Amino acid sequence: MKKFSYRVFAWALAGFIFSLMIYRPPGRSGLPIHDRTLPAGDPEMVAPVLQHGLAKLMAEFPCGFDVELRAFDDADSDVWGWTTWDDEREIYEIHYYSLAPLVVMGETIMHEYTHVLVYDMPQQSDHDALFWVMYGSLYRFGADE
Repeated sequence: MKKFSYRVFAWALAGFIFSLMIYRPPGRSGLPIHDRTLPAGDPEMVAPVLQHGLAKLMAEFPCGFDVELRAFDDADSDVWGWTTWDDEREIYEIHYYSLAPLVVMGETIMHEYTHVLVYDMPQQSDHDALFWVMYGSLYRFGADE
């Protein structure tokens, strides 16, 4: 496993926050921008790219379970994504907003996969220090690819 870098983590977090600030679909927080037509891409074409990225993350950071991507396009939703566990199929499902720009979809999947990885670890909250250290490791892996 690669060595953790606080500098890379800080830049990753800053980039993620900036991406949320500059793009705001209806009903989502962030700073308004002049052009809301940032490329989201065709969901049919984007899904394989996202699945490939998730597969690379899972190969480097295995979680022990299958993980499935699920797109949603509810413009009234106030979140970019969430993760659920399906007891019946014993699989994690990562839900992501399919009309967001590709970079936001990728960040969302990485964020939600981090939840999968730290799910069974003792945590103070959903987004505690352990979560962000793991997120930084995933981001660093993605930056090195």
